[in-house]
Amino acid sequence: MNEFSKNTPKLEKISSDENTIGKPQVKEGVDFMFEQNPEIAKIGTKEEYTEYLETIFPESKVRDIVYHRSSKKIDAFDKSKTKEINGDRFYFSPFNTGRYGQYVTQAILNIKNLAVPYSDNFMNDVNKSHPEYTKGKSVYFHLPAQIYVNADKYGYDGVYAFESTNDDEYSVYLTEQIHILGSKQDIERFKKFVENHQDSQG
Repeated sequence: MNEFSKNTPKLEKISSDENTIGKPQVKEGVDFMFEQNPEIAKIGTKEEYTEYLETIFPESKVRDIVYHRSSKKIDAFDKSKTKEINGDRFYFSPFNTGRYGQYVTQAILNIKNLAVPYSDNFMNDVNKSHPEYTKGKSVYFHLPAQIYVNADKYGYDGVYAFESTNDDEYSVYLTEQIHILGSKQDIERFKKFVENHQDSQG
């Protein structure tokens, strides 16, 4: 297992280039978003859309655009279609891989308490903070696996499982934790954001 620092979710980088000071950088994934949804470009720029995305779930620990691939186009996620065998969760990749279907849904996730169950550092912190999780359990009880499968029962609202490959994934429990990019709601909110931005400058 690699060190935790090599496997934690990536953080947004801040450029120190003096030519970029004051200029918002285009968020990774926004170019693809504009390619797939040309109507977005009629509303505002990629830089404006990047700024707008920072208003979506501003308290979330995960700030990256994530991807969900499927065999059908998804306009809204349906909790009734999640499977118990998969922990009744919705799964997303930090990478736009070509696996799991031809249709790509981009999203922003609302995760305030993220579990990283296969990180030694994370588990060390959990064992110190919550010794009751393993108290009285069999020697065969494997806490990382338990948290991965039942993260919500341990107080987490999202899970990050890493392999340092394209199999890395985030998962969440509720549809309310998912903001779909390019959705009707997203387009309307972006329109309002641009209008307000223009009013404030005008």
